[in-house]
Amino acid sequence: MRRRLLVTVMVLVAMVLVGLGVPLAVTGARAAVQREFVDRLSDTVRFAALAQRPLVDADATTLLPEMQRYDQVYDVAVALVGQDGRPLVSSRPGVDVDSDRVRVALAGRRSEPYQIMLLWSGRPMLLAEPVLVDGEVRGAVVTISPTTALRRDVFAECAALFLGALVMLGLAAMVALPVVRWILRPVWRLDSGLAREIGRAHV
Repeated sequence: MRRRLLVTVMVLVAMVLVGLGVPLAVTGARAAVQREFVDRLSDTVRFAALAQRPLVDADATTLLPEMQRYDQVYDVAVALVGQDGRPLVSSRPGVDVDSDRVRVALAGRRSEPYQIMLLWSGRPMLLAEPVLVDGEVRGAVVTISPTTALRRDVFAECAALFLGALVMLGLAAMVALPVVRWILRPVWRLDSGLAREIGRAHV
Protein backbone atom coordinates (compact mmCIF):
# COMPACT_ATOMS: atom_id res chain seq x y z
CA MET A 1 0.00 0.00 0.00
CA ARG A 2 2.84 2.39 0.84
CA ARG A 3 4.50 1.83 -2.52
CA ARG A 4 1.21 2.25 -4.38
CA LEU A 5 0.44 5.53 -2.63
CA LEU A 6 3.96 6.82 -3.24
CA VAL A 7 3.68 5.98 -6.94
CA THR A 8 0.33 7.78 -7.09
CA VAL A 9 1.84 10.88 -5.48
CA MET A 10 4.79 10.85 -7.88
CA VAL A 11 2.51 10.46 -10.90
CA LEU A 12 0.44 13.43 -9.76
CA VAL A 13 3.58 15.54 -9.25
CA ALA A 14 4.89 14.53 -12.68
CA MET A 15 1.58 15.49 -14.28
CA VAL A 16 1.72 18.90 -12.63
CA LEU A 17 5.31 19.45 -13.78
CA VAL A 18 4.46 18.44 -17.35
CA GLY A 19 1.35 20.60 -17.30
CA LEU A 20 3.43 23.60 -16.27
CA GLY A 21 6.66 22.85 -18.12
CA VAL A 22 5.33 22.15 -21.61
CA PRO A 23 3.36 25.42 -21.94
CA LEU A 24 6.33 27.31 -20.49
CA ALA A 25 8.71 25.74 -23.04
CA VAL A 26 6.33 26.48 -25.93
CA THR A 27 5.89 30.08 -24.78
CA GLY A 28 9.64 30.56 -24.49
CA ALA A 29 10.25 29.12 -27.96
CA ARG A 30 7.53 31.27 -29.49
CA ALA A 31 8.99 34.38 -27.83
CA ALA A 32 12.49 33.56 -29.13
CA VAL A 33 11.20 33.18 -32.70
CA GLN A 34 9.28 36.44 -32.39
CA ARG A 35 12.35 38.32 -31.12
CA GLU A 36 14.43 37.02 -34.02
CA PHE A 37 11.70 37.95 -36.49
CA VAL A 38 11.33 41.51 -35.16
CA ASP A 39 15.11 42.01 -35.18
CA ARG A 40 15.45 40.82 -38.77
CA LEU A 41 12.38 42.74 -39.88
CA SER A 42 13.85 46.03 -38.66
CA ASP A 43 17.05 45.36 -40.62
CA THR A 44 15.09 44.37 -43.73
CA VAL A 45 13.01 47.56 -43.51
CA ARG A 46 16.21 49.61 -43.21
CA PHE A 47 17.68 48.03 -46.34
CA ALA A 48 14.39 48.63 -48.17
CA ALA A 49 14.70 52.32 -47.36
CA LEU A 50 18.33 52.36 -48.49
CA ALA A 51 17.38 50.61 -51.76
CA GLN A 52 15.04 53.36 -52.96
CA ARG A 53 17.75 55.60 -54.42
CA PRO A 54 19.71 52.79 -56.13
CA LEU A 55 16.49 51.62 -57.83
CA VAL A 56 15.61 55.16 -58.94
CA ASP A 57 19.13 55.60 -60.32
CA ALA A 58 19.05 52.09 -61.86
CA ASP A 59 22.37 51.32 -60.14
CA ALA A 60 21.76 48.64 -57.51
CA THR A 61 25.49 48.03 -57.05
CA THR A 62 25.78 51.13 -54.85
CA LEU A 63 23.97 49.15 -52.14
CA LEU A 64 26.34 46.20 -52.38
CA PRO A 65 29.05 47.38 -49.90
CA GLU A 66 26.48 47.93 -47.14
CA MET A 67 24.89 44.54 -47.83
CA GLN A 68 28.24 42.76 -47.74
CA ARG A 69 29.28 44.42 -44.46
CA TYR A 70 26.01 43.39 -42.88
CA ASP A 71 26.43 39.82 -44.12
CA GLN A 72 29.99 39.63 -42.77
CA VAL A 73 28.96 40.87 -39.31
CA TYR A 74 25.67 39.00 -38.84
CA ASP A 75 25.98 36.07 -41.27
CA VAL A 76 22.68 37.09 -42.86
CA ALA A 77 22.43 37.10 -46.64
CA VAL A 78 20.83 40.17 -48.23
CA ALA A 79 19.49 40.49 -51.76
CA LEU A 80 17.71 43.16 -53.77
CA VAL A 81 15.29 41.86 -56.37
CA GLY A 82 13.58 43.73 -59.17
CA GLN A 83 9.92 43.85 -60.04
CA ASP A 84 10.25 40.55 -61.89
CA GLY A 85 11.59 38.82 -58.77
CA ARG A 86 15.08 38.33 -60.15
CA PRO A 87 18.08 39.32 -58.00
CA LEU A 88 19.68 42.60 -59.00
CA VAL A 89 22.45 42.39 -56.39
CA SER A 90 23.18 40.19 -53.37
CA SER A 91 25.67 40.07 -50.53
CA ARG A 92 26.86 36.61 -51.56
CA PRO A 93 26.58 34.49 -54.70
CA GLY A 94 23.87 31.89 -55.10
CA VAL A 95 21.25 33.48 -52.83
CA ASP A 96 17.93 31.69 -53.39
CA VAL A 97 15.10 34.23 -53.45
CA ASP A 98 12.44 31.94 -54.90
CA SER A 99 9.88 32.20 -52.11
CA ASP A 100 6.24 33.03 -51.61
CA ARG A 101 7.35 35.73 -49.20
CA VAL A 102 9.20 37.50 -52.01
CA ARG A 103 6.12 37.37 -54.22
CA VAL A 104 4.05 38.75 -51.34
CA ALA A 105 6.53 41.63 -50.94
CA LEU A 106 6.43 42.38 -54.67
CA ALA A 107 2.65 42.64 -54.28
CA GLY A 108 3.24 45.40 -51.74
CA ARG A 109 2.69 43.45 -48.52
CA ARG A 110 4.98 42.66 -45.60
CA SER A 111 6.11 39.24 -44.42
CA GLU A 112 3.94 37.48 -41.88
CA PRO A 113 5.59 36.47 -38.57
CA TYR A 114 7.09 32.99 -38.43
CA GLN A 115 5.52 30.26 -36.32
CA ILE A 116 7.29 28.03 -33.83
CA MET A 117 7.43 25.20 -36.42
CA LEU A 118 10.40 27.03 -37.93
CA LEU A 119 12.53 25.55 -35.13
CA TRP A 120 11.74 21.96 -36.08
CA SER A 121 12.15 22.39 -39.84
CA GLY A 122 15.67 23.82 -39.71
CA ARG A 123 14.87 26.19 -42.59
CA PRO A 124 16.37 29.68 -42.63
CA MET A 125 14.25 32.69 -41.74
CA LEU A 126 13.51 34.56 -44.97
CA LEU A 127 12.00 38.03 -44.82
CA ALA A 128 11.08 40.21 -47.77
CA GLU A 129 10.18 43.89 -47.65
CA PRO A 130 8.79 45.85 -50.60
CA VAL A 131 10.80 48.81 -51.87
CA LEU A 132 8.37 51.65 -52.57
CA VAL A 133 9.15 54.65 -54.75
CA ASP A 134 6.36 57.23 -54.95
CA GLY A 135 3.91 54.59 -53.75
CA GLU A 136 4.92 52.10 -56.46
CA VAL A 137 6.62 48.78 -55.72
CA ARG A 138 9.94 48.89 -57.57
CA GLY A 139 11.46 45.78 -56.02
CA ALA A 140 12.01 44.01 -52.72
CA VAL A 141 14.78 43.49 -50.21
CA VAL A 142 15.29 39.93 -48.98
CA THR A 143 17.17 38.82 -45.87
CA ILE A 144 17.92 35.15 -45.21
CA SER A 145 18.97 34.31 -41.66
CA PRO A 146 20.25 30.91 -40.49
CA THR A 147 18.31 29.50 -37.54
CA THR A 148 21.03 27.24 -36.11
CA ALA A 149 21.88 29.52 -33.18
CA LEU A 150 18.19 30.21 -32.51
CA ARG A 151 17.36 26.52 -32.39
CA ARG A 152 20.37 25.82 -30.17
CA ASP A 153 19.32 28.48 -27.66
CA VAL A 154 15.72 27.28 -27.57
CA PHE A 155 16.71 23.64 -27.14
CA ALA A 156 19.10 24.64 -24.35
CA GLU A 157 16.24 26.41 -22.55
CA CYS A 158 14.02 23.34 -23.00
CA ALA A 159 16.78 21.09 -21.65
CA ALA A 160 17.17 23.35 -18.62
CA LEU A 161 13.42 23.15 -17.99
CA PHE A 162 13.55 19.36 -18.31
CA LEU A 163 16.44 19.06 -15.86
CA GLY A 164 14.66 21.40 -13.47
CA ALA A 165 11.57 19.22 -13.68
CA LEU A 166 13.66 16.14 -12.85
CA VAL A 167 15.15 17.90 -9.84
CA MET A 168 11.69 18.93 -8.67
CA LEU A 169 10.48 15.35 -9.12
CA GLY A 170 13.38 14.08 -7.01
CA LEU A 171 12.69 16.63 -4.29
CA ALA A 172 9.02 15.69 -4.38
CA ALA A 173 9.96 12.05 -3.87
CA MET A 174 12.13 12.95 -0.88
CA VAL A 175 9.29 14.95 0.67
CA ALA A 176 6.55 12.50 -0.25
CA LEU A 177 8.17 9.45 1.33
CA PRO A 178 8.02 10.66 4.97
CA VAL A 179 4.56 12.13 4.34
CA VAL A 180 3.32 8.78 3.05
CA ARG A 181 4.82 7.05 6.09
CA TRP A 182 3.10 9.52 8.40
CA ILE A 183 -0.24 9.07 6.65
CA LEU A 184 -0.04 5.28 6.71
CA ARG A 185 1.22 4.99 10.32
CA PRO A 186 -2.31 4.77 11.81
CA VAL A 187 -3.22 2.17 9.18
CA TRP A 188 -0.18 0.07 10.04
CA ARG A 189 -1.02 0.28 13.76
CA LEU A 190 -4.61 -0.74 13.04
CA ASP A 191 -3.42 -3.66 10.93
CA SER A 192 -1.02 -4.74 13.66
CA GLY A 193 -3.76 -4.49 16.31
CA LEU A 194 -6.19 -6.48 14.18
CA ALA A 195 -3.56 -9.13 13.57
CA ARG A 196 -2.93 -9.50 17.31
CA GLU A 197 -6.65 -9.70 18.09
CA ILE A 198 -7.16 -12.31 15.40
CA GLY A 199 -4.23 -14.28 16.80
CA ARG A 200 -5.63 -14.21 20.33
CA ALA A 201 -9.07 -15.25 19.08
CA HIS A 202 -7.62 -18.34 17.43
CA VAL A 203 -5.79 -19.22 20.62
